[in-house]
Amino acid sequence: LRLGLSLQSIERINQLSNIITRHAKIELNIVDFIDGDQPLKMLMKRKIDLLVVENSTSYMNGLEAVLPLYTGVLHILYRSELKLTAPRDLIKGRTLFLRGASPVSRKFIETLAKLHGIDENDYQIVDRLNPGITDVILVFSPISPGINQQKLIGYKLYSMGQPEELGLGSAAEAIQYIFPQMQPFIIPAKTYSGLGNEQAVVTISVDMVLVTHQDTSEQLIYRLVQTFIEQKAQLIPLSPSLFFGITDQFDPLQLNFPLHKGTRRYLERDSPSFLERFAEMINTLAYLTVLLLTGGVGFYRWSRQRKKDRIDRFYLRVLAIREQLDELSLSEALQKLRAI
Repeated sequence: LRLGLSLQSIERINQLSNIITRHAKIELNIVDFIDGDQPLKMLMKRKIDLLVVENSTSYMNGLEAVLPLYTGVLHILYRSELKLTAPRDLIKGRTLFLRGASPVSRKFIETLAKLHGIDENDYQIVDRLNPGITDVILVFSPISPGINQQKLIGYKLYSMGQPEELGLGSAAEAIQYIFPQMQPFIIPAKTYSGLGNEQAVVTISVDMVLVTHQDTSEQLIYRLVQTFIEQKAQLIPLSPSLFFGITDQFDPLQLNFPLHKGTRRYLERDSPSFLERFAEMINTLAYLTVLLLTGGVGFYRWSRQRKKDRIDRFYLRVLAIREQLDELSLSEALQKLRAI
């Protein structure tokens, strides 16, 4: 299997490949991306077999979900000297840098602008970070206290409200209303000590999902998912932020792609079989069938015996009339026969 993955996004890529090879018996080849690559198109054209995408990615026919891997969090940073009194101040008249050109970051900016009636000409998305000059930086990544903060000196994390405001119509919830896959998320206080994170920060998050094309072998995906779930303890040391959240307890209906049949078979591995699920009903039906058969046989025998008894009584009466023929006239004999 060919996994499309930026090599900077995982700490020990060779160890990951070794774990997959050893336990799933799958040779996992990592395909690194270069500038200009379009990962989703590469997956659709079968140039790669696996890819990690945001769950907010639009549905594409032929792609199927393998497993949710981790939660990506939008880190919104602004120059410390800026005075921001409302979410609109975050983008109106600002220069913004989207690290990694994340679709989630771009969708967040576009949604925020739409909510506050800000024209796309009222802000500028730049291709290069100019520390101290660029107003706002958006970094979409898993929570990672070890993030390189050297380039972020002079910037602070922006909070979209207070944690206690969640559930009361906060700005983060307004964005979720438009894009349900974007969930409010709280970065705990002091997670990023150098970025003004003395208090908890409210932002948004999107689940990151491993997807494949529908032609990938059911057996291969089954073994891959089995390895991710059952060897989680070995995977976490490679990159805790990527692998700690892996679980088989997720709702497939929350995914933007249909579940691959290999994953579905693994998730249903402990589900009772058809006979086990309906054993009680089958037993009841079998019991009723036996009762009906027994009753039917009994009724048939009783009906035959009743008919035989009627015939026997008829002939006994005929014989009794025959014995009386010497004493009866012809008309009396016929009358008795008709009365039987």
